[in-house]
Amino acid sequence: MLTAVIAQWETAQKAALELADKLASETHASLQTAGVVPNASAWKNFTKTALNMSRHYADAMQAALDDGWRKERNQLQLKNAAASIKALTEIQTDLAARVTQGQTQHTSALTSATAEYLEGLERCRNLQDASMLAAKLLGDVHSQASAYAAHLCSLAVGVPAALVQWAENQLDSDDDTAGAA
Repeated sequence: MLTAVIAQWETAQKAALELADKLASETHASLQTAGVVPNASAWKNFTKTALNMSRHYADAMQAALDDGWRKERNQLQLKNAAASIKALTEIQTDLAARVTQGQTQHTSALTSATAEYLEGLERCRNLQDASMLAAKLLGDVHSQASAYAAHLCSLAVGVPAALVQWAENQLDSDDDTAGAA
């Protein structure tokens, strides 16, 4: 849209310059036909008039561009878009916090199980005790991995629902804004 406005503005500027050139040529020809030789003062007045006309035209053009920008800006509803992005960021932040919390709990549980295993190895009397302790460690690791996987799955299941709720809220807020406008 802005490209179209700029193209129209350039076309209008070119037409205005061509008109000013034509006006100057015709004025000069008319004055010569009438036997009047334009002097510096006449050209100075003509140039001042042309500059004033150009300034008024530029001001009107700038006002039209500004008005067009305001209309387009209002249609974009940038404030609502910013609020929408913030709401989406809150979902992402909450998800990241929950994933990090689950990862921290999982790492802590694995560290604790490994520490217990190493402490238990020190008390082992024979290879059978060590084997039983290793089986316990593997059971603990499996249990913790299952709990972490369940945590991640519960988060993954909640994400689409949160995104759908976010989208519905954004669409509802667009309807409210359209009704108020």
